[in-house]
Amino acid sequence: MTAIAVTPSPTATSRLDGQSNDCALADTPEVGTGSSIISSLPLDCTRKAILEPLPVTRVEEIELLRKLLESEHQARLAAEARAEEGIRTLSERQQALELLQSITAAANEASSVEQALQAVVDKVARFAHCPVGIAYTLVPGGKVELASPGIWHIEGGVEYELFRRAIQSARFAPGVSLPGRVLAHARPEWISNVARDGRCPRTQFAISVGLRSSFAFPVLVGSSVAAVMEFFLSRLSEPNHALLGIVGSIGTELGRVFERSRANTERASMEIQLRHAQKMESIGQLAAGIAHEINTPTQFISDNLRFLKDSFADLLPVLKELADLKSATDPALRASVMERLIDSAREADAGYLATEIPAAIKQSLEGTTRVSSIVGAMKNFSHPGKEEKTKIDLNTAIQSTLTVCRNEWKYVAEVKLDLDDSLPPVSCLPGELNQVVLNLIVNAAHAIGDVVKGKGNVKGLITVSSRKDNDHVEVRVQDTGTGIPKTIQNKVFDPFFTTKGVGKGTGQGLAIAHSVIVDKHQGQIYFESESGKGTVFVIRIPIEARTAPATKPQP
Repeated sequence: MTAIAVTPSPTATSRLDGQSNDCALADTPEVGTGSSIISSLPLDCTRKAILEPLPVTRVEEIELLRKLLESEHQARLAAEARAEEGIRTLSERQQALELLQSITAAANEASSVEQALQAVVDKVARFAHCPVGIAYTLVPGGKVELASPGIWHIEGGVEYELFRRAIQSARFAPGVSLPGRVLAHARPEWISNVARDGRCPRTQFAISVGLRSSFAFPVLVGSSVAAVMEFFLSRLSEPNHALLGIVGSIGTELGRVFERSRANTERASMEIQLRHAQKMESIGQLAAGIAHEINTPTQFISDNLRFLKDSFADLLPVLKELADLKSATDPALRASVMERLIDSAREADAGYLATEIPAAIKQSLEGTTRVSSIVGAMKNFSHPGKEEKTKIDLNTAIQSTLTVCRNEWKYVAEVKLDLDDSLPPVSCLPGELNQVVLNLIVNAAHAIGDVVKGKGNVKGLITVSSRKDNDHVEVRVQDTGTGIPKTIQNKVFDPFFTTKGVGKGTGQGLAIAHSVIVDKHQGQIYFESESGKGTVFVIRIPIEARTAPATKPQP
């Protein structure tokens, strides 16, 4: 407290000597800081009592000043305390906001739900000074239970690691222990003393390693709990409602990550189903042609088998006479059997059969090979395929696709293959790449069909080539069809856009092809076309699998 020097004036002295009890402070300029305090007071009874002569003693006057200064000091301390509390509150809010922002950023950048959960466990544990943090997710299957997928935050001594090992396989049904209660109630909860969390091995382990308080909050997708986050403190702590409010917001934000993950999974599944349905649609459209392709070799195989059956019947007498000739020992009998053998061979036309039977067998083997090739190509083409890329012989895949759609092009075009035999195995999604090549070949056949229609036996040309271009492989499908008018070239890869008549095209083929090549293979697909002269579609994909998106090509 500031000291106040009070110098009595002569008037005040005479008054204190008995002449008067009036206060003369107003005439005393030496009252130091006290005079400024008094002059700043509002002109009320208190101020008047000080400035005007009062019937009080000098000691009472000083005591009054002391009380006024003490009151001012207390008010200042209270104001400073309120200011400090406000600053602390603002700081805590700022820290909470920064935590939410960092968690939102980490969750958005995470490539998986597990990665997002790990980021949240680490950040919340450090923010709340918790040595142990755990994330629980729902166990797959019909039973509702929580279990940790191995997402932990451990900071401190080895005893916390021992705690993790002791309870890492624990499961929690709704209502069981803190994680189970959060699962059942779908709201954050706090335990001031973990010793009160039921008598179970988990509680005893927590107490034994020095964990005293805990809290947990749900990750909500809508109103459903998708996961639970639990944290332990190494000190006894009463519920921190501000912290519970923060983690509640975090749970809601993290729930959006779960929603996005589920949406992405569903979308990926739908895309796979759509592509597979498009394959099956293509197979359906090609079914008649494929049946014809299979029927032709099957027919001559059947004819050859009948021929072989009849030929064998004709040769049976010859075989019988040969057996008799072998067993005959008498010269006269052998001569007789030989004559019958010659007659049977002449009747069966053995010379003709000796030439035609091998030819029939050869044709039949070629036919079975042809059928096997068609069936194998159909199987490879129609298989849903693997989600992971695998290395394949791209030239073989192109030839299989040409086999499947042969009936689409053989009446309107010749096919010329210019395949690079030195191509290395290409890392790709075989089924989806086959679908792209099929779409391009069928489109080329249809474009040529529009040109040669009504021209008799005139055919166009489809040229399919492959070659290595540095670290890429390039496939070209060129046709001598109608070409693509410039007015619609910018719409070719748009979903549902088609130039074919009603019922002849869905407009999905090239849209899916673009998605498969650009999005799935980080490659390029574009075309060059001149109306009336034809079109060439170019596919470029990396020889080795990539994960980073490629630059979108310019046709």
